[in-house]
Amino acid sequence: MTKQPACGNTPALSRRAMLAAIPATAALPAAAMVTSSLPADLSAENGVGGTHSEQRIRQFCEWFDLEMPVLEYEDGDIAVTEELIEWVREAGVSLDWVFCGDVKSMAIAYRQDRQQMADWAKIIERFDSGEQKIMAKALRRHHEGRCSLDDALSQMTSDITTYRAGGAAA
Repeated sequence: MTKQPACGNTPALSRRAMLAAIPATAALPAAAMVTSSLPADLSAENGVGGTHSEQRIRQFCEWFDLEMPVLEYEDGDIAVTEELIEWVREAGVSLDWVFCGDVKSMAIAYRQDRQQMADWAKIIERFDSGEQKIMAKALRRHHEGRCSLDDALSQMTSDITTYRAGGAAA
């Protein structure tokens, strides 16, 4: 099977070629990167074969009930093909974790998500139960495809204003 370029003007790269392109001063030794974050249940001793990267992909698919992507190999390593990059985008997996075992990018994303959720929680807790019902109704209308998000939020604002003025919008 012929590898396709990862983007229009770049040839397909193997993991080895991708890591070789990183300046030596910017990378840890590959063994340290791979073994430092590999969960014990992904080790070859536990019957899971393949490269560490393949094991991580299999584990991610298991955790999130995803279909395993078709993997191509070059010199024993997983080739970074256009199809693999597309799967990574759709699945939301970190390339740093898959190929290097580095969990930092996932920890950063988790922290940012939690901070954003905390910000939203602070906003929502300012609403009383009637205002929260108005907000839920507006978001439900949008989610069901009955209106655009802008229209839902506009109607929500109007309904909350009426509710706060003593009207019966809730």
